[in-house]
Parts: sequence; structure tokens; C-alpha cells
Amino acid sequence: MAAASFRSLFYCSLNGLLLSLAAYYAIHKFSNEAEDVIRLEASIAGFSYRKIADLRQPAVLTSSIATKWKAFTWTPEILDKKLGNVSAYRLDQFILLEGLPQLPIIHICCRQRENPVFITFHDNKPLEPFVRVKWSDFNRKVNTSVTNVFKATEEEHGENYYLYYSQDIGLLKTQFPDIVSYVQPIEDLVLSSHGVQINLWVGRKGITTYTHYDATYNFFVQIRGEKRFTLFPPSTEMYLYPCLHPHYGHSQISNLAKANKMKFPLFEGDTKGIDVVLRRGDMLVLPPFWYHRVETLESSVSVNVWNDAPEYDVMEEIYKKPIPLELHWSLSMRVLRVRIYIHLLAKKLALDSDQIVQTLFMTVCAYLTKALLHEIFSAAR
Repeated sequence: MAAASFRSLFYCSLNGLLLSLAAYYAIHKFSNEAEDVIRLEASIAGFSYRKIADLRQPAVLTSSIATKWKAFTWTPEILDKKLGNVSAYRLDQFILLEGLPQLPIIHICCRQRENPVFITFHDNKPLEPFVRVKWSDFNRKVNTSVTNVFKATEEEHGENYYLYYSQDIGLLKTQFPDIVSYVQPIEDLVLSSHGVQINLWVGRKGITTYTHYDATYNFFVQIRGEKRFTLFPPSTEMYLYPCLHPHYGHSQISNLAKANKMKFPLFEGDTKGIDVVLRRGDMLVLPPFWYHRVETLESSVSVNVWNDAPEYDVMEEIYKKPIPLELHWSLSMRVLRVRIYIHLLAKKLALDSDQIVQTLFMTVCAYLTKALLHEIFSAAR
């Protein structure tokens, strides 16, 4: 297993590294490094949501067009009646074993001792076999009512798990035919002719979503309850999972307040981020690629509108490009060409190519070690 896994893991990591470097310029080309939040009254004459989005700076808006939405009439009981049973993400309790990989790894990462923390798991990523324990561990869902999602304590569930519900509103028309009418007017929040998605989010107090970024303009509206966003600009070193990893787009640092300086030396532990608390009727305009960690302070209903950023299209084009390696080349030729390619990319991005190569091999060894520990642990059970 070791030799074959190492080769596969190496090429997956190399591919991911090259693609990530090539996309780096596209991501940061458009980013605004302003480290503050604008607060505006959106009802003033001539207000433009597009202009606010184009500033690439987080903004909290009051009296926005969203305050006219019928969605503000939604209660758990009304959503129960309109939606019937929903398929909610389920986060199971489990024990963290010191020195061993966290098990299980699911769409939703783990229940920590403080609050349950949800992390996205992108299926079918090339590095998935190296982090997988069992297929059933991922993207686990349970059919339940919206009222159950709102339950305040696990005792009320009668089970040791937590629920979180999110869904594209466009996919809810079968059970809730006029749901789109509840989020009107919305035209001013649509910035492009494609890549637009409106989502419903439901969760109880205490749920937290893992620190991550989205490649979208995000108009996030708090319908019910309160949420706290902790924001970091794109320049923050967050030690992201690579693009071929199932947790792509998420930080590897599970606890920002107690980051391991040996493992994450470039993360500035005193960087606390920008805290923004959203209450009923508030709208957060979140620029693309800004990192955010979201805590549900009160049982909550939210609606957001995503618009793909121009970086997203650029990245997609880059990801479609073949890596400049040919099968008929000798191993020494491929190694030489990879080195040249990394050097040219690093030079373009003003990065240290030697450090990049070192990081690549450290990453490969770390994932290989994790995969072997999974096998050892599974064999010992």
C-alpha cells in the first residue's frame, strides 16, 4: 500500500499545488485588503448594492430591500407546514483520540467539547481515499422536521447528535411552490446572469461553521435569531486545505484561539478577526475569498444570495488547463520541468520556490502518515 499510495498522493498533491499556485494570482488580483466593516443605511436615495459589492469590503446594511421580504413571517411552525420533512445534516458525537486522526470524518467535521462545528466535505476529490474511514461517515443526513432542527438541547432530540439544515431555495419549489415570492424583491442582489444561488439556512443556538471562504459575493440576510461572523481578509495565512482535498476552501486550523505555532507558524495567533453580530433584518455583504467562521447565537433562520465572482470563472479556466507534463518524458525530465514550472510560478507571484517545494513534500508526508495511521487504527479495532 505504502509505495502505491505515496505515488498517488504525491501526484495528487503536486497537481493541487500547481493549480493552486496558478489560481493564486486570480484570487488576489481582485481582493481588497481593507480590514474594517462598513455600516450603512441602505434605504438612502440612489443606494447601489452593486457598488457596495464592488468595494470588496465587508458591509453591514440596515433597512435593506430584504426587510420587505415575506420571509420575515417564517417561524419553525410555518416552515414545518410549508416544507414538511427536510433532509438535515447530522453531526454525531464522538471521542477525539490524542495522536490519532479524528474519526469519523464527515461532511460535518466534529463535535468539539464546546460547540458542534460543521465543515463541508466535497465528495469525489482525488485526495478523498487518503482521509476516508468509511463512506457512510460523509455527508450524513437525517429526515426530520424543521422544529427538530431548532431543538435547543440534545436531550430534546433523545439522541447524541446535532442538526443543521441548508438548501438551495430553487430546489424547494416542489414542497413550497411560492417560496421565491417570500424573498422578493431581490433583483438588486443579482449581479450576474449566471452563478446565482439563493439559500435557506436553519440551525439552533450553538452551531458553528468552520472557518472557510467562498468564491462568491455573498448577501447574507438574518431572518430570525442572531449569528456572529468572525471575518479575516484574504491575505490572512489560514493554511487552507488544497484544492484536491475534500475540505477544499477551509482552514486546517481547527481552533483559531489556540493555533499550534509549530504546525502553523505563519498564522498570527493575535489576529482575532473582525466580529460582526447580525440580528433580525441585518444584511451582511461579504466579499469573495474573505474567510469567515459563523456561530449561531440564537436559534436562527437566514437567507443568502450567492453570485459567482470573476475570480471563480478565472479559476475554473485555470483548473481546466493540463499540467505541462508529458507521459513520454523520463522521470528526470519530469522532475526538471516541474521544478522549472514551480520556479516560474513562484517568481510571478513573488514567492520562495524552495519553500514551496519543501511545503509540498511536508504535505505529502503528512497525508501519507495520516493514511497509514488510519490503516493501523482500523486493523487494531
